[in-house]
Amino acid sequence: MSKVEYFVSNENTLCCLREGQPSYTILAGSVIRGGRSWLDGTFIRTAADTFRTATREDFKAYRVQPPRGLFEGDDAPVHSLCDDGCSCACHAA
Repeated sequence: MSKVEYFVSNENTLCCLREGQPSYTILAGSVIRGGRSWLDGTFIRTAADTFRTATREDFKAYRVQPPRGLFEGDDAPVHSLCDDGCSCACHAA
């Protein structure tokens, strides 16, 4: 099983990073705020990018369904452990 962490990049893109992978998978972006498109698939972090851990509210704002078990009771993320058969958006790209 590999760990998947969820982030908001530059306050305009919801993305995730799977343990051991060099690139971030784009889940959703805000076009109005200059976000990346999910159609682009992945991107590599640069020095100009800012990142913070995604919250439950971020998933709501970007209209993305968080994986089951990601959040427990409060907005502190509990990073999911996905198996190789997982079908969440992070593994689709």
